[in-house]
Amino acid sequence: MAKSPVPPWVDAPLDWSDTERYRAMTPDERLRVFVDVQEVARRAVEARPDRDQILNYREPMSPEAERVWLELVREGRLARRAG
Repeated sequence: MAKSPVPPWVDAPLDWSDTERYRAMTPDERLRVFVDVQEVARRAVEARPDRDQILNYREPMSPEAERVWLELVREGRLARRAG
């Protein structure tokens, strides 16, 4: 049976409070959902005539947001080395 191009969660009811289902997911399941979302976004952008403009856009980051981002990157790298 061929894999459907549409992930099964696309037709699921929208429920922003569905934290229990997310908490119950394994890291692999969360990654799979993330990858599926990215693939749907890629296909949507790929079909647009302004795709190059969309892909080249970089939203500016405030100095505070950049500081927090860099700190999170640093913490993630340290955790990866320790893990």
